[in-house]
Amino acid sequence: MKMMINYFKENKKAFYVYGGLFLLFIALIMIAVIPQNGTPYENIAIDFGFAQVTWYAIFILSGLSMGAYLAYLEFKKVGWDTDLLFDALLWAVPLSIVGSRLYYVIFDPSPSYETFIDVINVNNGGLSIHGAVITATIFVIVWTRIKKLNPWLL
Repeated sequence: MKMMINYFKENKKAFYVYGGLFLLFIALIMIAVIPQNGTPYENIAIDFGFAQVTWYAIFILSGLSMGAYLAYLEFKKVGWDTDLLFDALLWAVPLSIVGSRLYYVIFDPSPSYETFIDVINVNNGGLSIHGAVITATIFVIVWTRIKKLNPWLL
């Protein structure tokens, strides 16, 4: 028990950060679900008329933001330059979007892509989180080798 108390004292800030982000995520889920009545749930969060923002996009972007913040804290903890993180994010996010679309196009059960424009047109199809995760993982492996960093320190 004494070891647990000492561990909590040494890592108090981390517990507050992780706990706060968890509560933020729960609050986001409640904002998405409580106003809805009936099923299926409405997947449009905000409708601007010319564009719509879905709850899926809000959850993905909030996860990306929370992950970037946690990575920033880990970079500071390890003693790495945080500019490296932001440089990596500038490459990883767009590449993950491209990887997400490619994964969707490759594994689409009913492909109807006749031209290159059909392949890159996300309005007439979608994205896949699996492709984004795979692309981001490959990017982290390549990026850490180029920068000569040990990813296991994080």
